[in-house]
Amino acid sequence: MRSLLKERIRVAVDLVGDALRGEISDRRDFLESLRREYESRALKPLWCFSDDPYDEELAFIYAVGKQVATEEVSELREVFALEIGADAVISAILSGRDARDALRECMGASGAREVLAVSRLAASYDLIEQGGEILPQVLGSLSASLPELDDLLLRFKRYYASTQLTALYALGSTDEKTLEALAKSLALGLGDKRAKVIGITASRIATEIFGVKKAPAIPSTGALDEVFSQLDRGVAEAWRPVYSQLVTRFTEAGRPDAERLAEVLVREAINRGVDPASIDAASIDPQNPLEAWRRYLNLDWRLSYAYLNIRSEYEVRLERAHDFTVLGRLHLVALRSIHREKLSEMVYQWLIDSGSKPKGVSDDYLRAEINQLAESIVRHARSLTVRQAHLTLALKRVEVSGVPVELGLHAKRHRLYLQLKVANGTKIVVRVDSRSVERTLDRLRNALRNALPPKVRGIAEPLEREIGEFLRTNLGVGIKQL
Repeated sequence: MRSLLKERIRVAVDLVGDALRGEISDRRDFLESLRREYESRALKPLWCFSDDPYDEELAFIYAVGKQVATEEVSELREVFALEIGADAVISAILSGRDARDALRECMGASGAREVLAVSRLAASYDLIEQGGEILPQVLGSLSASLPELDDLLLRFKRYYASTQLTALYALGSTDEKTLEALAKSLALGLGDKRAKVIGITASRIATEIFGVKKAPAIPSTGALDEVFSQLDRGVAEAWRPVYSQLVTRFTEAGRPDAERLAEVLVREAINRGVDPASIDAASIDPQNPLEAWRRYLNLDWRLSYAYLNIRSEYEVRLERAHDFTVLGRLHLVALRSIHREKLSEMVYQWLIDSGSKPKGVSDDYLRAEINQLAESIVRHARSLTVRQAHLTLALKRVEVSGVPVELGLHAKRHRLYLQLKVANGTKIVVRVDSRSVERTLDRLRNALRNALPPKVRGIAEPLEREIGEFLRTNLGVGIKQL
């Protein structure tokens, strides 16, 4: 396996070294360097469970870094904050702690984003170690403690299993005839009792990630077999081609959730008595499949959103489909709308808490609708200019030793900044360390020493006290906006 990963390992070692030398200062800079290095080597990220696979790839980079510089890498919080938290969760789980408690203690939450971060890191450790056994223990604990995320964990297990299988094939360690047996064995070892590995996903991994020209033919039993087996034979045979066409279209479009999404759509259509002959799967837009599927299901509601530019907010709307009457609204700060998993969970919880959850559809289908809405919002949020994505979170005007000063706490591109305007026209901006007011004040001291004119330099000490109070009062508000 290491031979297949050697280019990625080389990139990881180089970039971690750059970060330790101070040449890369934060996560955004690291991601830009990672993207540049991968593209120059024609490499693709290993993981693809979000809109930013390069961000997910940092789990693998961190795992490599821990091997070459264990203590130093753990200090690179500006780059690896998510992975350091996930690492602490893994250690806690392996020592016998409850997974939910460990997630909340080490990462502050136990949602899909945190669970996937922990799963990716555990998988990365096992990939690097060859034959490591961290992932099965971690996934077992996560499944036991977080049954509401079992579907997400199942998809991750299958993706990882496909990665392992295609790696063996790419290395020439096995042939197509033995892959099915290996698939079942590996799936069972990861706790997938149904022992199904997605063949189409494995083929994509083989060609795109490991560069195998001829992808292995791993038989896929298909997640709908359980449903089809309970149907009239004629009905089942009528729906199989629709399901296959949807999977093919979604896979060709690069959707990592191809089989799962096709399964949800077909299940819902079967439950609502839709005639499969009425469905033109070839015409469905793979990037926006719910738009057409909603018409096939004849739903009387839809989810939409609008961007409120003046307030830098998104308004999510539940509407009647035929006349667009708004049945419910949810407002979201723009800067909180860049993580699909978090956004999806917020919208879902809003529908539950407000009593607005549409009736007559399965929970899986509703979540598919919400996920598509969230993907659209995330794409828009990431396209916002710096000016549009700028928020003023707190503002205060004071006099310090007779000198008028304006203090501002601003959020820009999921970072916090302190802006200082002195009456003589001097403007100072420093990045806020959200974990430590003292570190921010250290940065500010240097800025004040260099930027304040001699005539007002005497206000530096009382100004620093004023700013410390301002940050301690408003920093919690600022962090919630990120």
